[in-house]
Amino acid sequence: MWYELDLPAWLTNLIPFGTVINALKEEELEGLRQRLTKFNTLEPEVSVVIPVFNEENNLISMLDSLSRQHTHREVEIILVNNNSTDGTAHTITSLGLSYINQPIQSVSYSRQAGLEAAKGSIIINCDADTLYPPHFVNTLTNTLLSQSEISCVYTRYSFFPSWKGRKLSYEVYERVSNILFTLRRNNKEYLNVMGFCFGFRKKDALAVGGFNTSRPLWSDGWMAMNLLTIGNIKLIADEKVRVFTSDRRLQVHGSLWKAFLFRIKKEKSRFTEYFMLNTLKPQ
Repeated sequence: MWYELDLPAWLTNLIPFGTVINALKEEELEGLRQRLTKFNTLEPEVSVVIPVFNEENNLISMLDSLSRQHTHREVEIILVNNNSTDGTAHTITSLGLSYINQPIQSVSYSRQAGLEAAKGSIIINCDADTLYPPHFVNTLTNTLLSQSEISCVYTRYSFFPSWKGRKLSYEVYERVSNILFTLRRNNKEYLNVMGFCFGFRKKDALAVGGFNTSRPLWSDGWMAMNLLTIGNIKLIADEKVRVFTSDRRLQVHGSLWKAFLFRIKKEKSRFTEYFMLNTLKPQ
């Protein structure tokens, strides 16, 4: 468990969450701009799609992590601005990047807009409040390109702790989550696929109808489920590609304990399915 150790070195070197564009020193800003120029490519092989809605406090750190990706492939970043009213658009353009607009308020519509705009044959889905290790893009891409029987890949994730001094609470929450994660791998693995750390081939995603925009939530798992009609889901379990996502998904509950109870209640209705015969393929 990563809570028992120091955070990975690649994380500690990043610009911290909460840093806005005007807080960067000139040399920091210029360095980040320069690292991001590698994504200004006309013929990308890989498209990294990122929906953004009022993310000025997270974008700098997330883009810093992407700027440090180790890959020899041509990669583009597609930021989909979903009606942000803060400094999100200013942050993007200040870093020398561009974005597309999605006026319909929904992460599923935003992911679909990014999918349709993507020039790459490989789509990597990310979120603005998540940090990505240096080999993330390359590892997902190489897996999809080398294993034709795989239609969807995803990685493990941990929450980046903002509640300081609650190391044990995070560890307990993650240990329970890992049990549920393992049970789902034996049955309905698509429930494990999160929108901020999965990838697929563009042609496969379009063949199954793209993202289900009628669903305001869980469009990522829905996509993974439908991709099973084309190939298999593969977990890339290597700890070197574990991503770290903001714990604001937990903070909305007010405490880790309340978040834990919410998670248990949510999974209770699915629990019997975890012990049934394999039903991975959608009907």
